Amino acid sequence: MPDALAPAHDDAPLEERRWQALLAREAAPACGPFLYAVTTMGVFCRPGCPSRPPLRRNTRFFADADAARAAGFRACKRCDPEGERAALHRDAVAAAIRLIEESEAMPSLAALADRAGYARHHFLRLFRDVTGVTPRSYAEGVRARRLQAALTDGARVADAVAEAGFGSESRVYEDSARHLGMRPGAAARAR
Repeated sequence: MPDALAPAHDDAPLEERRWQALLAREAAPACGPFLYAVTTMGVFCRPGCPSRPPLRRNTRFFADADAARAAGFRACKRCDPEGERAALHRDAVAAAIRLIEESEAMPSLAALADRAGYARHHFLRLFRDVTGVTPRSYAEGVRARRLQAALTDGARVADAVAEAGFGSESRVYEDSARHLGMRPGAAARAR
């Protein structure tokens, strides 16, 4: 039963509601978007930042990144409140996707990661976070689309398989349901 003497959450001052949202690590707080800065660290963060919560006396609230920067704070490297790191990750994954799309054969994970400037395991995680699939799964999808397009354009099955980048017809036939949803000959006749 609610205490009649306790103030309602909505009646609390805005700073108090922001403080409670910070402690709860709410990514989308009910009190509206804001950033908080930690005076002892000199950084500003999103309310959902995974770092340890600051002491209340060391915390200042800001409406946006410009106001926090104007007050002398820099962006947190953990929660990336300005989205700079996330943009770099998206760009690296987009470059890897272009490389996969343009390559005849699947580039190795090591080659993709080296080109992006990340360790293999880290790049794999980034790629999966951005696209929802691994680089290998993405490349398999590209090969399947190439195969389908070649068969639709009237290419012979053997030629379509070679153009799509499969090593041999047997690879396509052993798992044709996954690649095309049907046998390659049926896909060629369906055009």
